[in-house]
Amino acid sequence: METGVEPGDIGQDPEYAGRLEYHVDKKKDCTLRITDLRESDSATYRFRFITDQTGGRYIGSPGVSLSVTGLQVKVTGGHQDKTLTCSTTCTLTDKPTYIWYKNGQGLDEPTSLQYSVNSYYSDSYCCAVKGH
Repeated sequence: METGVEPGDIGQDPEYAGRLEYHVDKKKDCTLRITDLRESDSATYRFRFITDQTGGRYIGSPGVSLSVTGLQVKVTGGHQDKTLTCSTTCTLTDKPTYIWYKNGQGLDEPTSLQYSVNSYYSDSYCCAVKGH
């Protein structure tokens, strides 16, 4: 935000079209929900309140900072025996549960950060963190 410059309204931004939900309850608590998060959504978000009173403008500072990062699978090892590591730059809970997928199908085990494979190049692997 710059002094004297009106902040942008993400509700008018085509990048957020169909992905925003605003909720206000009887206690006048306000919630913004952004669905289908993207790395480009990483920003600081603030509510802006405008009233019909003179000087009736308020911006919720400092706001909430959101950092969206994707998980990456890093591959180490030899020609066929490989170790896959689910990697992210964000801080996860104490003991996250990892879900591994092979060719789009969820694997029952393991649920750890690393997964060992003896595979041909035609297989595709990805990982996710349970609950996210």
